[in-house]
Amino acid sequence: MTTDMEQACDFTDPTYIMWLSIGIAFLVVYVIALPLAVLVVLASRRHRLFERGVKFRFGFLYSGFTKRFYWWEIWTMYRKALTIMLAVFLQNYGTNSNMQILVGTIIVIVALAIQFFCRPFARGEIDTLEEIGLLSIYFAFFVGLFYLNISEVQEDTSLQQLLMWLVIVLTTSFVVYWLYIAIPELLYIFRRVRKPVHMEIVGQDPALRRMQTGSGSKVRFLRHC
Repeated sequence: MTTDMEQACDFTDPTYIMWLSIGIAFLVVYVIALPLAVLVVLASRRHRLFERGVKFRFGFLYSGFTKRFYWWEIWTMYRKALTIMLAVFLQNYGTNSNMQILVGTIIVIVALAIQFFCRPFARGEIDTLEEIGLLSIYFAFFVGLFYLNISEVQEDTSLQQLLMWLVIVLTTSFVVYWLYIAIPELLYIFRRVRKPVHMEIVGQDPALRRMQTGSGSKVRFLRHC
């Protein structure tokens, strides 16, 4: 209750009990139960994930991953939720942020090891991007532990600047690599949106063109044009 110092954290206080109950309910429903329910739904349809109806309803959860790792988005949800929960619950543990940073570092190391082992994304570039992002987070936590616990780092301004620039360089490399992947994709989508329908039909293989046009009337119309 840091926002309201007059509110006592006492289990005999009805107001405290009310807000605690609401918080626990939201934690159980939205953080634990909802992703678990989505996982159960996906697992029950794991052999039909690429059928039209299933993909239309749930494809946004697994379309970027290989078929084997359709559940990866759920793991990502739990990992992020666990990181936030530990950051909140451990903020008053000890005299500084050592415990928060240490536990966060452990979570990132585990996530990075699982990422290196599984590489779940359908495109290798996205796997590399995820690994660079996790490495930058790990290095930021590591620098935080150095700054909080080593007196030489606290007293040496040049060393602090060096560590800061290393974090900046690693984070910038993540952003640059993301742009390297995202810009061609955005240009492709932009060109595809602007491409006329008749260009898509004419540019296809004849067999595919006949399948797309059905009776072939559209193709005959384009030939006359």
